[in-house]
Amino acid sequence: MVAPHDSYLLQQLEGDKRFHSLNDEQKRAVIEVRRKKELVQRELSVIDQELARIDQELAQFERRNPQAAAAATTSEGRTNENNKTLDDVQGRQKFNVDPKKGIESLIASGLLNDTPEDIASFLYKGGRITKTKIGEYLGENKNPRELCL
Repeated sequence: MVAPHDSYLLQQLEGDKRFHSLNDEQKRAVIEVRRKKELVQRELSVIDQELARIDQELAQFERRNPQAAAAATTSEGRTNENNKTLDDVQGRQKFNVDPKKGIESLIASGLLNDTPEDIASFLYKGGRITKTKIGEYLGENKNPRELCL
């Protein structure tokens, strides 16, 4: 009825009287839902850790560049240099969370041209972007002209 790697889930459910009243198919469905729940919880934990790291990097950036941080929070606007630096940091951080949105952010801020060559150069030379996310971006991208590495 239950795969060996799900035995720990079965042990957790053994104490639940409602579980014993289910048929085998329902029990498998409950175990599958629990397995997916644990997977989602692990993924959320990784995302929480990544967001905490991003917050920490932003705080470090703001301490090193107080003028850029202050300009970013004022409604009067930022200088182009500070604007581009902050957009670059945020774009790379977005890439490490969601590669497609990160690329779109860098293009929208004018830090990256929307050409296969520039995107390839960013992926190859881009500092502070994770290799896993580079692979994710390349794997999701169905347009072969953009895979010009």
